[in-house]
Amino acid sequence: MVHESDRLSNVYSRGEKMLRYLHMESKYGQNDVAEMKRYSNDNRKLANQRNRRIYLIKCRCHNIVPKFLVKNMSNISFDSLNLRRNFKNILTSFYQKTVNISIADTIYEIKNLEKGLKIAGEIIMEFVPTDLWHIYSDKEKIRYEKLFTEIKSRNIEKFNTKFQIQQSNQNSNNTNEWIENLSNTEVPEYANEILKLGPKFAAPLK
Repeated sequence: MVHESDRLSNVYSRGEKMLRYLHMESKYGQNDVAEMKRYSNDNRKLANQRNRRIYLIKCRCHNIVPKFLVKNMSNISFDSLNLRRNFKNILTSFYQKTVNISIADTIYEIKNLEKGLKIAGEIIMEFVPTDLWHIYSDKEKIRYEKLFTEIKSRNIEKFNTKFQIQQSNQNSNNTNEWIENLSNTEVPEYANEILKLGPKFAAPLK
């Protein structure tokens, strides 16, 4: 006779979630299996939120603005150079504060998910055998680690791209610091762009 835990372990190994939950529903009921689904969903959310926390903290440490903030401000523009500078300073402060709030909110969500997983786990252990719970929780840990690693890799690539862009922008801004307008006339933006190219791009003297 095949042991119940061995038979269910084979169901898990096929990786077919729908069949797995249908089998569990026929044995334990829809409400009980709903807790297992919630546990699995919260487990995935936790992997995402923990990576989000790491990414946001890394952005804050390197003064990098996350994409979800930048895209909402990209359509705002000013003709005046002074107004653009003022707006940039305002945005910098806004970005820093918003990233801090986003980190705090992510930590709050992580704590709620961790609490929810603990409660769901306790409920599941009330209606499934101990050996089956170990099979289920071990599979969920493996799924969590796999998903966490995938998200982490994507975030590292995303961060490195933004870091390179920021370094390029900083080099451009450093060039701007050497350009000083001593007249009362505002220099057109295209003229600033030409001046930023430096002396190597100047026309030869005749």
